[in-house]
Amino acid sequence: MVRGFYIDKNGTLWVPTEGGLSRIKDGHILTLTTQNGLPCNTVHWMMEDDAQSVWLYLSCGLVRIGQSGAGRLGLPSKADDQVAVFDSSDGVSNHRFTGGYSPLVAKSADGKLWFVQSGGVSVIDPHHLPFNTVPPPVHIEQITADNKPYDATNGLRLPAGVRDLAIDYTALSLTAPEKVQVRVKLEGQDSDWRVPVNPRHAHYTNLRPSRTGFV
Repeated sequence: MVRGFYIDKNGTLWVPTEGGLSRIKDGHILTLTTQNGLPCNTVHWMMEDDAQSVWLYLSCGLVRIGQSGAGRLGLPSKADDQVAVFDSSDGVSNHRFTGGYSPLVAKSADGKLWFVQSGGVSVIDPHHLPFNTVPPPVHIEQITADNKPYDATNGLRLPAGVRDLAIDYTALSLTAPEKVQVRVKLEGQDSDWRVPVNPRHAHYTNLRPSRTGFV
């Protein structure tokens, strides 16, 4: 089902649909879905703010795509912004869409975005977005080396020759713990920071002898 149409300043036509966001440009169609970067597939509308960030209202929340994130999704990329999802913890109270209204979204002269939700109208000011830039404290709960558990105390030194290492940890947040994202890096093993499969558990096997440690 096609939800609407949006033409950007470059004349590109964008089509929000139940199966993703389709871009029609120079006679070619590209559909953006969860397979190439969208948090979920059902897109209700699209709008650009004054900073040319792209806003999408999806079934999983309100999504802001900055310039660099937009570039990864096949959109113009100029700045180093990230993709941000706003849900009920941010005040986006309802993601259900009932239809029957047009237009679904509008930008006022002051740059605010007004959009229809089930049961009312919501407004967001892209110029004043409350982002928490303070990283949550990380607490290491347990370290397991070659199947032997160790208390995560300061100054812990593991015996030489450890080949299997597992670290259980948590990041403390009382506001929205489900949104905490963690990256890990074991110096001498990982070339860069990586996102673990289990967000609270890092596991390494077949470790080489090294003097470096977990960061």
